Amino acid sequence: MIKKVSIIILAITCISLVVLLIIQRNKYTETVDKYTEAVDKLLNKDKNINNSINDITRVFSIQVNSIGNKILPDLILTDINHVQYNISQVFDENYKLCFRFYENSCSACIDRQLLDLEILSNKIGNGKIVVICDYNEDKFKWLVYKYNSKFKCYRSMSNSSLGLNIEKEHIPYYFISNNNFKPLFIFPITDNTNNFVQSFYEGAMNVIIEHKK
Repeated sequence: MIKKVSIIILAITCISLVVLLIIQRNKYTETVDKYTEAVDKLLNKDKNINNSINDITRVFSIQVNSIGNKILPDLILTDINHVQYNISQVFDENYKLCFRFYENSCSACIDRQLLDLEILSNKIGNGKIVVICDYNEDKFKWLVYKYNSKFKCYRSMSNSSLGLNIEKEHIPYYFISNNNFKPLFIFPITDNTNNFVQSFYEGAMNVIIEHKK
């Protein structure tokens, strides 16, 4: 009888050990899977960080190459009624935020920026934001119809330039300036700088409000 009980206890112990090993194995596998997933995410995050660092480094490189005593050329612009303006007529003594983009710029990216500018315009008031693009006439009409109540939209001639290095690549960008035409800051819009654009808006808003005359 005692021998039978011992065998039963030993069997139960062995079964328990097997079950425990199976559970531990499953936990180990799950842990390894989670660890692998975490490593993959970390590697992807590092790639994104590296891309962002590269883009931010590029932002400051653009500042060095574009800002200083450089004066922007007096670009010719037109409004929806085909009235021509020199860019010097668009800016005054107060700083304004200008968003410059192109016919071949990413449409979804531009739409996102314009929606953000609508929100920003509500904070800093009308007349503080200027949009300059080289859209064809139909696209420009759509732009004016949708956004002109929030900020002024102007059309530049195709291939016209403000003489900034960044324009050679047709990358959409922001700059802040007044009628001295010395760009205070230039911020390109790319996949990675999008992560920092809200911080740029805050900085731009502070400059525009604090230097109001």
